[in-house]
Amino acid sequence: MILLPRSLPLHMKIRQILLYRDSLTEKDKRYFNSQYKGYLGECLFDDEWLPKIPDDWLVLNDLKLEYNNTSFQIDSLIITTNNLYIYDIKHFDKDYYYNSNDEKIYYVGYKENGKDSLRQLRRCEDLLRSLLIQLRYPEFTVVGYLAFVNPEFYLYELPTGLPMILPTQKYKFIETLKKQPVNITQRHRALANDLISRRITKGPFDTLPEYSRGEVKNGICCEKCGSFMGRKNDYFVECENCGIKEKIDKAVLRSIEEFILLFPEMKITTKAIVEWCVVIPKRTISRILNANFKRVGSKRNAYYLPK
Repeated sequence: MILLPRSLPLHMKIRQILLYRDSLTEKDKRYFNSQYKGYLGECLFDDEWLPKIPDDWLVLNDLKLEYNNTSFQIDSLIITTNNLYIYDIKHFDKDYYYNSNDEKIYYVGYKENGKDSLRQLRRCEDLLRSLLIQLRYPEFTVVGYLAFVNPEFYLYELPTGLPMILPTQKYKFIETLKKQPVNITQRHRALANDLISRRITKGPFDTLPEYSRGEVKNGICCEKCGSFMGRKNDYFVECENCGIKEKIDKAVLRSIEEFILLFPEMKITTKAIVEWCVVIPKRTISRILNANFKRVGSKRNAYYLPK
């Protein structure tokens, strides 16, 4: 049972909108692409791993916590009868090797910039154990794994006994989990609720990029590929790149949501949304706003609020 579903973080949603509108620096583009690849890996874990575990087990995704002024993040946490399984999900592709001397993972052919994933996992385990003691749940055992979800990933020179699950080991590992007894009680649910209540919504690296209204390109972006859309007729807009069609009302409402995310301090006015959407006439924007938002103020100074 998923008690805490996964969603794209706010700072990533904003970066994605800015990326489509050519309003990100090269540094921010690289950061977004790296983070988004990791997010897709987490979604792959949700789609291909989680459905195979017992339904009664409690799942908390994308859990950011803090202990003793130190923050840590758990990609997926599964509460079972006796254990808390934490998964650090990796979406690496191609070939890597494990170096036993420094316990880092290196891309084949390189001896620098090794990934310190195993030590990061152990740090997360230690902090969660300490937090459980503080919350008075000492009976649960914390067990952590690195879960490699990309089928194109391979890890050479891996010793036995390390808490790493390779793509080829997924089904065997899940079958081992399913053999455990399933007995979820109110104690387990209380633990899940306590962890959710202590969740922090913003981590130390969840900073927003700098941008201003004048720097962000106007237009309706395609939901599929991110390219700009043109007005096909009175009922549909069409992507200039992939050709996908979308009803005008749906496309405008989606674009208004993006406007609110990017510029929460700005009022939603007919003029602002006409400028934002570009290809939709004023009368259509006015109709959509009046049908879906609460109008405030006189005709000249009117603006809209969510209903």
